[in-house]
Formats: sequence, structure tokens, C-alpha cells
Amino acid sequence: MAHIQTIQIGVPQILAVEDEVWAMPVRRTLGIVNPVGATLEVSTAVGGTFTAVGVVAATGAFETAAPFIRNGSAVACTVVLKAV
Repeated sequence: MAHIQTIQIGVPQILAVEDEVWAMPVRRTLGIVNPVGATLEVSTAVGGTFTAVGVVAATGAFETAAPFIRNGSAVACTVVLKAV
């Protein structure tokens, strides 16, 4: 199994590799993604089914309680997270 890195709270993290899985730092997080049109996907298991993040606001803000996240497209994006 591949080594899974954890995204840090408050530190901009570039998700540049399509489908590379990252662990969320806490169970429920608020985040901002740039570019806003990025394809963020979340899952309850590393090898589980990934689905698009529910709602990404026009500002790039989103919220999730999933333990794993990935960039679902070949276009790199930057994510900043905040614990709820």
C-alpha cells in the first residue's frame, strides 16, 4: 500500500498529481480550493469509492467530513484547510 501523507491545517498544499490520495488532518474540515473549478473528490477509505466534494462555493470554500481527499483531474490545485 502506498504511503499516505496528511494535509496540514492552515498550510497551502498543492495537489498536483491526479488521483493521489491524501489523509485529512481532522474528521471535519472547512477548506478553500484554488482554482475554484478544481475537481476535488473525497472518500471514507483509501481504496474506496471517491465522489466529488458536495458544494464548492464561488469563493472556492467547501466543507467535508471525509477522511480522505484527492485531486480528481490532471490540473493541479491548491488547498488550505481549517479544523471545524
